[in-house]
Amino acid sequence: MPTKSIRFIVAAIGVAIALPYEPNAMGQGRGSEPAIHALDDSTVDVESVLHHLRQFDSVFVAGFKATAIEDRIDRLSPRGPFFKVKARWTFTAEADKTAYLMEIVDYETPHYVPPSEREWDTDGMRFGNAAKPAAVAGSDESMAATVRATEWGYWGSDACGNHQIDLSLLVSREGQRQEVGKLYNSYVYPPRDLSPIMNQLTYQWAMGRFFSGSIDKVLTVDKTSKNRLHVTALGRAYSGANGKWDLEIEPAAAWIVRKAKFYAAASPAVVFAEMANEGVTWSGSYCIPKDSYVNFLGPLEDMKSSPGATTVHLAFEPAVEEFDSTLYSRSQEAVLRSNEPKLTLTDGRVSPAIVSQPNLPDLSLALTEGSSNAGRQWFLTVNIVVVAGILAAIAYRRWWKSDGIPPA
Repeated sequence: MPTKSIRFIVAAIGVAIALPYEPNAMGQGRGSEPAIHALDDSTVDVESVLHHLRQFDSVFVAGFKATAIEDRIDRLSPRGPFFKVKARWTFTAEADKTAYLMEIVDYETPHYVPPSEREWDTDGMRFGNAAKPAAVAGSDESMAATVRATEWGYWGSDACGNHQIDLSLLVSREGQRQEVGKLYNSYVYPPRDLSPIMNQLTYQWAMGRFFSGSIDKVLTVDKTSKNRLHVTALGRAYSGANGKWDLEIEPAAAWIVRKAKFYAAASPAVVFAEMANEGVTWSGSYCIPKDSYVNFLGPLEDMKSSPGATTVHLAFEPAVEEFDSTLYSRSQEAVLRSNEPKLTLTDGRVSPAIVSQPNLPDLSLALTEGSSNAGRQWFLTVNIVVVAGILAAIAYRRWWKSDGIPPA
């Protein structure tokens, strides 16, 4: 499990619903608000910007499913080693219902480091609540590691959370890897808990959508040389993280947010989070970018030159569909009702959170039943031996009385 310093968050997305937007062959809108291809001073102002963002966000709030290929950098500890991961994300949402599935496509083998440098070996954090293989601890021949292979995310009226499946690896001195097992963890929280929302907002921001729910007041609007709008606004990155947004918006592409920087009120000179996207794809009434870069934990970085970058790259597939109720139900089932025998469940719906392994067999019951069965078998065996002895004795006495000579 990659160990990043993750800020626990919650989305505060209150989006006003307006008439749906549908592009015609020219990419212009049919409905209450057409797409804007040429801007003038009378087109937009501080009052209308938020209105436009809400309207075009409403297309996605009404329901969608999108898929992207993610490139990210995982780590075994804060100081590495680092390794590249490619994964496929499928994300669906409708109003207050959200779900996603992440499945690994490929990953780089982590670089072998000696036992003395393995922070995750000394404190066991790479193995979470699972038992660390005894053969790994202090071994010069192999290094233990894990990589996130599958993750389900779920948000509903009953709960929210994640179900994660990690591959447990052994990496040799020569750099050969062996997958030796899997770790299963579920984290469940109340519906609006602060804990599991980072991936949700990362994906929404990458699409250039849902910013309207994070803006309280537009401060300035200026037209740029690219026929775009530079907007500053007060708002929040997520609940409790208040500050200022610096946005670049392209009205001609259904008011997609092309660039976004957030500055927290506590550190107004430091980029708290950043996003940038490019390209445009129309899929029915949905307008999304082709590529996006997001860093939820700071400014964007060059992923090629920064080995420990927390920036992720998402390449969106062109087809966007309506809300996927099947994916939503499967995500709910995986997060709330996994039947994996080795599951470790962290239930944050109570305080303090309870960590358990709910699907393990009841060993005490098994022992009791086993002892009871063994006792019954022993009792039956003893009775058979006793009965056989009695029958043998009766036969002996009858034969001795008839012949008068006992057997030799």
